[in-house]
Amino acid sequence: MQHLLEKRNSYLLLASGSLLLNIVLGFGVIYTVGYQKIILVPPVIERPLWVTSYQVSPEYLSGMSLFLSNLLLNATPLNATMQHELFLRYVDSPVYEKFKTELIAQEDRLKKEHMTMSFQLSNVKVDTKKFIAQISGDVAYMVGNTPMPTKHLTYAITFNYHLGQLKVKSFEEVIDHV
Repeated sequence: MQHLLEKRNSYLLLASGSLLLNIVLGFGVIYTVGYQKIILVPPVIERPLWVTSYQVSPEYLSGMSLFLSNLLLNATPLNATMQHELFLRYVDSPVYEKFKTELIAQEDRLKKEHMTMSFQLSNVKVDTKKFIAQISGDVAYMVGNTPMPTKHLTYAITFNYHLGQLKVKSFEEVIDHV
């Protein structure tokens, strides 16, 4: 009987140790799930970029903001359709139709007035916690062959970040209240 009790206690100790180890491993898995850092290598590398399940690096947010603003703010009657189609690939689905309607109206205006837009960047600010970028620069317009006055403008781009995808929620001019 003593021998059976010793065997039972040793198996009970072994089972308790196994249970404790499983609990520790479970917490380890919970801690590491979703924490995967992905290193991105763009065609032109200025600085390293990274994304996780919940965050992006400031460099990535800044780079995407510059890329997307270039698609919208450097347009001619000939390239507007192609650039807007590319931009729409990065738009969040709840606001897709709104953006599409606005971009078609912009294309029609560019073609009707034979207008070109060009944007010269001067500043970029990003908030990686709120997924917002502000870009500032000079926007120049040409109507036909006539240059219009250059305007210094600031735009705010708000993103939605889900499952490793950065999607545009809004792209709006920031009005300075002086």
